[in-house]
Amino acid sequence: MGSCASVIAVPEKPKWIYVVQFRNKFYKDKILETTDGFRQINNNTVELKACTKNNIEGIRWSRGFTTGRHVIEFIYPVHVRTRWSRVGLGTRETSLGGKTKDVIGGQGSFAIDLVSNKAYHNNRAVSKLPGIKPLPDWFFMYVDLDEGVIQFGSDSAFYGTAFQNVTVTDGQLFPMATACVTGAVIGIVYRGEGKEVQGPLRKKR
Repeated sequence: MGSCASVIAVPEKPKWIYVVQFRNKFYKDKILETTDGFRQINNNTVELKACTKNNIEGIRWSRGFTTGRHVIEFIYPVHVRTRWSRVGLGTRETSLGGKTKDVIGGQGSFAIDLVSNKAYHNNRAVSKLPGIKPLPDWFFMYVDLDEGVIQFGSDSAFYGTAFQNVTVTDGQLFPMATACVTGAVIGIVYRGEGKEVQGPLRKKR
């Protein structure tokens, strides 16, 4: 499972997100697991067709991570968010849904609540993303498991660091999301591995 000793906010985007490598093996990645309320639209997109009162529905991406730097894109429209609308990382043991506190943000997992911007780990709020509320319809999660950091941003802005000192000690961490609003359409896209580049990105001719 992961662990988190402290949470901070930093003012600038990590440099490694500007060079992202996509490998052929990533083409088979997809939203692999969902609770019964979701229907699959395509590999990257699902729709919540049914959700009973006080129930949480969830989805999990097929590829998990133990090391490296990764850019994960989320499409999650603001108007379909409510309590328990979360995105983040969870283990295979993290519950996808139900009436349990072990959905993302529960034991061994890391999540941002998309209504409050609070960061949850081990069933408690540990911090809050600064500067923006709410996150936009389309945003990125920057996962640096080499440095133990999870951050959020978009093409035009950086929203800060949600978690630091993240370690993976038991299995892998998988991108996940939860929802409670019937009709919610959610997308997850793995954009690739981030690379640290020293000097200019392109050599002069």
